[in-house]
Amino acid sequence: MNAITHQDSQMHDKNFRYLIRIGWLMKSFLWACLPKRVYKMLDMDSLQILDGQLITQHSHRNLNTDFACRINLKNSEEFVILLIEHQSSADKKMPARILQYSAELIKQYGDGNQSGRSYPLIIPIVFYTGKYNDQLPTTMDEITFGENLYDRNPINAEFHLVTPKDLNCSGVENGLALSLFAQSFVLAQNPDAKKLFIIMKQLDQLKDKKSIEFRAKLEDYLFRQVECKLSEHDSAVLEKLIIASKGEHNMPTFAQ
Repeated sequence: MNAITHQDSQMHDKNFRYLIRIGWLMKSFLWACLPKRVYKMLDMDSLQILDGQLITQHSHRNLNTDFACRINLKNSEEFVILLIEHQSSADKKMPARILQYSAELIKQYGDGNQSGRSYPLIIPIVFYTGKYNDQLPTTMDEITFGENLYDRNPINAEFHLVTPKDLNCSGVENGLALSLFAQSFVLAQNPDAKKLFIIMKQLDQLKDKKSIEFRAKLEDYLFRQVECKLSEHDSAVLEKLIIASKGEHNMPTFAQ
């Protein structure tokens, strides 16, 4: 997998933030990521996207999350907040970042004037699309010293770690779109003509009305981050594959 530049990383994050806001894709993403018992307790029709900018009182800069949303519990006035971060490289401070984001969300959306349990549960998810052999720590235990003092770190900031392989959801509603969504991030970091051609053919299967926005955005992303970065040889390979398939699909490149 090629090294990721800061500019590419920003492009990957921007694409993730845009696509994850598509309602049906978001629900399919959560179905694949969360324990099924938890998912079934959430009223998905109440999903409300929150402002990703967290106003901090004691910092020189505000924090910006990739995605945060509020979801009510079924048959209850209580709600949870889903915090989702896209990470294209193995940031060793990820558990500390999640802890900081979670604390700010609790302060911003909790009601300190009520007694008892007056603050929402934060459910953090990290969608990691970096190198598989680079381990991304998921708990404070993995990044703090003094581990012999307690069996488990008193500050627990564990999050759900999700990789593209976890979103290969065949047989699930919107499973193909969810799989293509995940594959696009991997392909953008390691452009390959044959894999791009396969994704192009699979995208062509999404013909329903709700997929129009999703297809347009994903095709633009793949054009900018994959097709434009193919070597001259790989571009020729892609062109031959498309020409060979035209008798069946008449499929153009993203550039066309």
